[in-house]
Amino acid sequence: MNPRRSYSELLRCWESDSGRKSGWQIERNGVPFARLTDPQYHEMFWDSYRFELCTDDREMIDLARSNEFWLHAETERVRWRSLLTSEVVDSAYPAGTPFTDDDRFVVRGLYLPCRQPNLADRLALLVRKLLDRKDANKPAHPTAGNVPI
Repeated sequence: MNPRRSYSELLRCWESDSGRKSGWQIERNGVPFARLTDPQYHEMFWDSYRFELCTDDREMIDLARSNEFWLHAETERVRWRSLLTSEVVDSAYPAGTPFTDDDRFVVRGLYLPCRQPNLADRLALLVRKLLDRKDANKPAHPTAGNVPI
């Protein structure tokens, strides 16, 4: 757990299912080459994500598509960076054969460490959710572009 996480960061962490819903950037030697989005439960302790390449490097594209590369992800200096906080998570690792038949990427341990919310925290989360709904139902304020003539 990041002991310096502010309360607003904790709220965002809980709202994003410990960073899962916000997505992840995968880097090799500090250079991003893929993004993981659209998390889904795969099976016990494992999640699957939509795998999107974000590089034009043909060699990296070929490596990222090979199961052999992912077997040695640690020695290949692969890092998992949260799109929510930019934190790097070192505890994650891909499945032995990470790509599913429907081209999703299976990984374990890919989450931001944060404490579990207590009762007061759950109340704060509920209030934020209700305020977001209320704001979503408000009509837009008139601007120069939408004022009736």
